[in-house]
Amino acid sequence: MEVSPVDLKVPAGDSRRDCMTDSRWFSRTGRVLVLILAPIQPLAAVDYHVAPGGNDAWSGLTATPNAAGDDGPLATLTAARDAVRRYRAAHPDPEPVRVLVAGGSYALTEPFQLGPEDGGTAAA
Repeated sequence: MEVSPVDLKVPAGDSRRDCMTDSRWFSRTGRVLVLILAPIQPLAAVDYHVAPGGNDAWSGLTATPNAAGDDGPLATLTAARDAVRRYRAAHPDPEPVRVLVAGGSYALTEPFQLGPEDGGTAAA
């Protein structure tokens, strides 16, 4: 990936003042540089969440349980894999789907398997 040079303008004003000590110039320029240099990631069409306190009967569409306690993250990677498979079957276009796994311990009762149908594409 080639990065093109950025043309930075020094603010007009007192020529005796060092532009790097002008905090207004630096903060504005810093924000521009961060925006220019930040990696661009495609937005996922849907995010599924897995957390140790989750429940495989829930949708997995939120990172934490809702106030009613009837929806929240999934509890297992198997449930997340199956949710992604159902989503892809209902939406055949290669839309990006992410599975976000919260930190914690996850006990496996059987081997977790992914097949070719679980792989992404160049577009997603």
